[in-house]
Amino acid sequence: PGHTCKSSSRLPSKHPLPRLARRIAAAMNSVYNNPYKTGTACEVLYPTTGSAEDYAWDVVGATYSLTIELPPRTHQEGKKGKTGFHLPKVQIARAGEEAFEGVREMMRFIVNEDNCKEE
Repeated sequence: PGHTCKSSSRLPSKHPLPRLARRIAAAMNSVYNNPYKTGTACEVLYPTTGSAEDYAWDVVGATYSLTIELPPRTHQEGKKGKTGFHLPKVQIARAGEEAFEGVREMMRFIVNEDNCKEE
């Protein structure tokens, strides 16, 4: 959940969501070696309220409720600072490739009957 920074305080100890998040981040990282962090939205990004992630978790009771935050990267073609959500054109396809690999790994994980086993 994004509204609290208490790390995974509401997840049962064997819940598959942290493992899924690590697998998605690793898959995305494998494309261009860009690092992706895992954790609650509050820990990794900023506190939020009323997000789709929180709604799916709190109201719907979804097993998997997460946010995949795509770039900004830390530089824009030689300029320091963040680009916000306006990627340079040369980075759009690369971000899409990373996202595709992350979503593909997520689907593999969810359809795998053994996804609750420890890795």
